Amino acid sequence: MFLTVIFLIHPWLGVLALCSTVTLLGLGMLTETRSRGPYRTAGEQAVQVGTLGLGAWLVLAQEITPGMMIAAPIEQGIAAWRGCVTSRTAWDRLNTLI
Repeated sequence: MFLTVIFLIHPWLGVLALCSTVTLLGLGMLTETRSRGPYRTAGEQAVQVGTLGLGAWLVLAQEITPGMMIAAPIEQGIAAWRGCVTSRTAWDRLNTLI
């Protein structure tokens, strides 16, 4: 639903939000399997910079209003993913003990 709203604001913002979602989900999974932070932090910062940069460009081109320059809360979804992984790990440990 969030991506639909972003696409309705402007198609380019929708494309960026969709690509960012896929990228951050991939980086989140990579972070879980390889390390605990550097990929995710870099990915989040790249998404924020990209979103603000594209938003500023669209404002200057007068295709959106400055109020539409919003950052996608996709990072919150990635943080929720970490909680799911932690829960799954705890569940596996409980099953091992039982």
